Amino acid sequence: IGANTSRHGILFHNPGTAAAYIFPSLATAVGSTSLGGSIMVSAGSTVMFASSQAPNVNCAWSALATSGTTNPFTVIEFY
Repeated sequence: IGANTSRHGILFHNPGTAAAYIFPSLATAVGSTSLGGSIMVSAGSTVMFASSQAPNVNCAWSALATSGTTNPFTVIEFY
């Protein structure tokens, strides 16, 4: 998801069966064998950064999965 200066919160949900990893897009060292700097979103789990807890979540975000090729993933922005 791209950067958005109007964003005041963000939710990541993984309805799939494989773990996914989210990270700020500027974290260039993140890859399937180097997951430092990422946050794991387990299968069936949700990670949310609410505006009261993380007011500056307006950066671009990337995600990857270490297995599978058609993993579903949901991102919701709050304004």
